[in-house]
Amino acid sequence: MSNPLLEFTDLIDFASFKAEDVVPAVKARIEDARKVLAAVTAPETPASFEDVIDPLNRATMLLSRTWGAVSHMASVEDSPALRAAFNEALPLVTAFGIELSQSTLYLKYQAIRDSEAFKTLPAVKQVVVNRALRDFKLEGAFLPEDKKARLKVVKTELAALAQKFSENVLDATNAFSLTLPDATRLKGIPEAYLTSFEAAATEAGVSGYRLTLAAPTYIAVMRYAEDRKLRQTFHEARAKLASDLSDEGRFDNAPVIDRILALRTEEAQLLGFENFAQLSLADKMADSPEKVTAFLRSLATASKAKGQADLDEVLAFAKTELKIENPENY
Repeated sequence: MSNPLLEFTDLIDFASFKAEDVVPAVKARIEDARKVLAAVTAPETPASFEDVIDPLNRATMLLSRTWGAVSHMASVEDSPALRAAFNEALPLVTAFGIELSQSTLYLKYQAIRDSEAFKTLPAVKQVVVNRALRDFKLEGAFLPEDKKARLKVVKTELAALAQKFSENVLDATNAFSLTLPDATRLKGIPEAYLTSFEAAATEAGVSGYRLTLAAPTYIAVMRYAEDRKLRQTFHEARAKLASDLSDEGRFDNAPVIDRILALRTEEAQLLGFENFAQLSLADKMADSPEKVTAFLRSLATASKAKGQADLDEVLAFAKTELKIENPENY
């Protein structure tokens, strides 16, 4: 039986693949890419752009396409089966990414950069090589084996934590709903949204209008609803999302965030940086965290007066036109 995650060309047919296609497709792409990696790093393979970088790019692009399709579907069409398949495939993709970045592939890139032919390459290809070498360093290719091993553990856990964070947000979003018996409190919201709220209620097996924290519903309520209490309900639910203040802490992301911060610090220090901010800036235009902070502070100073004027205008409008003495965020 064919696997649609291995067959797409220009456009991805998202409707055609099922959860059971995910792991076999990911394994197949990784196996193919691993074969190419072995071939291009072989001693007999010439250290040239055409013999090393081009074939590897093609193989990893196919893996990225497959995994990108899976990741997208997991984020917009979550289901228990797809989530399980994604979480089974995630460590495989993470492990191969680490394997790729910590392999002897960097020796081929160094040889390409040090060759006479490198000087004749188009500027864009020279940039590709130089940035790849920079990235090898940032991924730990030059670390001693014990630190490489620890970095692999750290990166694997970070990938799992990032997924857990997303799942908590999604589960907390899905856990909230508000069913209204009629449209009395929905005054001001366009008819198209009201129709969708009715359809959501029907789908859930209840009568009336069912509202959730899904982005289209949340935006409609906050932008159009005249009922201030309704806006407050949605604002507070969104603000408390995936915290210990909602759902009895079932989806609390605070421990996840704490662990991510600790592992990011360890990752940065393994790679020779003082903190994660320095590591994050290593491939960006800003030179240091201090320069970023200085820029943001100068931006705040320059924009504060205009921001205050805008706020004063909004507060005056709320008081004179809406008769609201103490405006809130909602």
